[in-house]
Amino acid sequence: MFNIRATSRFSLTLVMAFALLSLHVGCLDVPLGDSQMSTVDPQLIGWWEDKEANTITFASAFDPHSYLITVYGLKDDGGQKKPTYMLVTKSWLTRIADMDILTCKMVDPRWELQDEVEVKKRYSYYRIKHNGAQVQSRRLNEELLAAAKTPEAMAKLIEEHAKKDDLWDSTEAEHTMTPIPDSRRDELKKILDQIFPS
Repeated sequence: MFNIRATSRFSLTLVMAFALLSLHVGCLDVPLGDSQMSTVDPQLIGWWEDKEANTITFASAFDPHSYLITVYGLKDDGGQKKPTYMLVTKSWLTRIADMDILTCKMVDPRWELQDEVEVKKRYSYYRIKHNGAQVQSRRLNEELLAAAKTPEAMAKLIEEHAKKDDLWDSTEAEHTMTPIPDSRRDELKKILDQIFPS
């Protein structure tokens, strides 16, 4: 549900592996927090739209502790929205320095087709914040976090940099997700039918 920035390395890798599913998650190999100690926030469950990133997202509860999040990239083709990629992650929240940090772990089995080094780099991290009915997300700086080799070290690094600008990915601004109402179910179905025909 959260904008996940593409890099040229990721775009090339995933286009090769996933055909249309070119995606940009899984930059580091260290998970943050413990997914079994987290608790699902029901306010994050449902369909979301990020108009700036041109994505729609569905978040469901994987279990009481984590989410299954699917992101669909869209393009406008003659006034019709068409999917360009899909991303599937198992995600969970960790509270650090008064922030809710979402760890996104790539779980699509096609990720296993990556080479031995790349396949381990399946984690990315976002600060999640409620703003009324909307949700704001901001990607953490993985170049900074790469120095951490354990979840505990990563949590400590985030605490140390919580009030510093270098905690954030400088190439990406904060994104705003808006809930998609039930009245748009037919529109969503039409988009998804282009990937999964009935």
